[in-house]
Amino acid sequence: MNKPANISRLALLLSTQPTPPSPALPSTMLSAPQQQGVFKIPSEVTELSLIYSHPRDVAAFAQTCKYFYALVYSSVDSHLWRYLFLAQGFDDPRIKDATIDPTIKVDWKANLQHIIHIESLLKAGFFQAPRPQRIDILTTLVNMVVNVGPISPLLPESGTLKWVQRQIDLADLHTRPGPFKVVPEKAGSDSIPPGPEGEELEEVILRHRLHNWLGLSPKEQHESQAVSRRLKARSFIYDLRRYSKKTQWAPLLPENPDRANWIHVDYLQEVLAWNVYEHGDGLVPHRPPLGLEATRPYSAPGNGALRKSDWAGVEGKWRRIVSFMDYRDIYAFNFTPDGQSGTRDPEVFLQEGFEEATRFITLDLQITGFSPTYSNSPSPLKNKECGLHTDLGPRPTIHFSGTSKGGSGNESSVKGVVRVTRHGLIRWAFVSIFEGRMQWTSEGIQIGAVGSAIGVAGSWTGAHHEDGDPAGPFWLFKLGQLEHCLRCGKRV
Repeated sequence: MNKPANISRLALLLSTQPTPPSPALPSTMLSAPQQQGVFKIPSEVTELSLIYSHPRDVAAFAQTCKYFYALVYSSVDSHLWRYLFLAQGFDDPRIKDATIDPTIKVDWKANLQHIIHIESLLKAGFFQAPRPQRIDILTTLVNMVVNVGPISPLLPESGTLKWVQRQIDLADLHTRPGPFKVVPEKAGSDSIPPGPEGEELEEVILRHRLHNWLGLSPKEQHESQAVSRRLKARSFIYDLRRYSKKTQWAPLLPENPDRANWIHVDYLQEVLAWNVYEHGDGLVPHRPPLGLEATRPYSAPGNGALRKSDWAGVEGKWRRIVSFMDYRDIYAFNFTPDGQSGTRDPEVFLQEGFEEATRFITLDLQITGFSPTYSNSPSPLKNKECGLHTDLGPRPTIHFSGTSKGGSGNESSVKGVVRVTRHGLIRWAFVSIFEGRMQWTSEGIQIGAVGSAIGVAGSWTGAHHEDGDPAGPFWLFKLGQLEHCLRCGKRV
C-alpha cells in the first residue's frame, strides 16, 4: 500500500525527537521484530511521539506493520488512546468536583474513533450526508455539549465545546432549519397542521436544540432569512392552540409532556432575541448569555458558591424578559370575529403599526421548602434532554417565592417550583400574584445544564387557563452582583 507522506515524517520524528518532559507511559510489553532502524526505539518513546500526531495519522502508522498495529490497537491497557484523546484538546471526562476521579471508566478508543468519524463526515459536507448520518452527527454534537462538566480550576474553559463550535462553523449549522414560509389556514380548524415525522422530525429537533444554545442575534443573521424566520417564530408561539392541558401550557411535546419541544423553545428564544435587539445596544448587559460556554453546569453568576440543597441555583436575583402582543392582535390572529378558530394569517405581524411590548423584570427569589420528586427519576443521570452532568440522582422539588419588579416600579410576588421530570428535564413553574390574586402562570425549561448561565425559556399565560387567555414568551436568567438598572443606574 502507499504510505502517506506524514508516515515518513513520523518515522523521522521517532528517530530524532527527544523524549518530551511528560509522564512515562506504561510499557506495552511488546517485542520489536527486529532490533534495527525504527524498531530500536523503545515502544514507550514511540507512543510518546504518537500522541503529538492526529489520530488519523496514528491509524495510518498502525498499518505499516503488524508490530505497530499491535502497539496501537492491542496494548495491555488504554493509556495510548487516553493520551491521544486528551492531546486533541477534549475535556477529561473523569473530572468530577474539581478533581480527577480515576475510578470513572472511559472507553477512550471508542469515544475518540467516533468523534474522528463525525469530524470526517462534517468535512465531507453535512448537508450532502444521508439523513441517518446527519442525525448521528447532530446527536453526537448535542451529547458532547450536555456532558461537559462545570467550570472548575481543572476546566476553566471547555476544549470539547471549542471543538463542537468549530464543527458547527464548518457545517454552517448556525441557522434554524427551514422552511420558513407561513401560509394562512382554513378558518374553523382547531387542530395544528401536521409537521415533520419520524427521522425528519428527529433531525429537525436536534437542529433546533443546537440553535437553542447558539442564539445568534438578528444582526448576525442573513437579512433575507431573518425576516421570514421571525415571522415563522411569531406565528408558532402566538398560536394559542399550542398551549393546552396536553402540553401543560409549556413548550412540551403534547404526546409526551415529560419531554421538551425544543422547536417551540427555539421559537420562543427567537422572538425575544429580536425584541431585545430592537431595544438597542443599551440593553447589551441585560441580554441573556449565549454560546456553548453558557450551557455549562452552574455557570450562572454566583452558582459556584451555592448551598448543596439549592441544586438548581434558585436563590438570588434574576432578569426576566417578557414579550406580549396587544390582546386585540392576538385575538385577531387566532379567532374569527364570531369566535371560531381563525386562519392565523401571518399578515397580522406585517401590518403597519404592529409591535410587541417587551418588559425587563427583576426577580429576587428565595427557597421556601422542598418536597419529594419522582421516585423513578434517573440516577445517575446523563441525559441529552437536560445535560445533568454528574451524579445528580433523584433531587427534591424546590419550592420558592420572591418578588417581581418591573421598570415602572410595579411590584408583585411570585411563587413556584423547580423539579426534574422522569426523563431528566429541568422544569420551572411559577405564578405571579398581584394584590392577593394569581394573574399569570409561567412554565419554563432549563435551556442548558443545571444552573447554567443561559437560563430558562418558556411561555406565560393566564393563571386559570381560561379559553382565549393570551400567551407569550419569557426568558429568565440569573444576574451577577454588579447588575445595574438601565433607568437610574442603581444596583438591582
